[in-house]
Amino acid sequence: MGRGLAALALSASPLALSGHVHPLPTQTAAPPEPAGLTVADGRRDSAIVTSLRSDGPAEHGGLAVGDEVQAVDGHRARGAASVRHDLRHAQHCNVAIDLRRSGRPLVATVGRCGRTSR
Repeated sequence: MGRGLAALALSASPLALSGHVHPLPTQTAAPPEPAGLTVADGRRDSAIVTSLRSDGPAEHGGLAVGDEVQAVDGHRARGAASVRHDLRHAQHCNVAIDLRRSGRPLVATVGRCGRTSR
């Protein structure tokens, strides 16, 4: 065994035997968004839809990439984090999303409990 390898083995042995070795943290994936969309902070306390899961609830509900989310289930949007929170904690399976598309107000309904709301 080379000197460097022997030194490493000897210096690591007391730690390993003492029980003070901590396991490496495991990486956990973020849970999938139940509504099937991602949002980013927009202007004026809104959130912009940046992507939609193909054939997901948000796409079925009529949302499109670029939509400006203004409210979720009656709660005014205060950026992307509030929209994600309101979607996850909505009281109903079908959630009304107030949005603006090309300057026009619209309301989309997203089914987030395993059903689509067509």
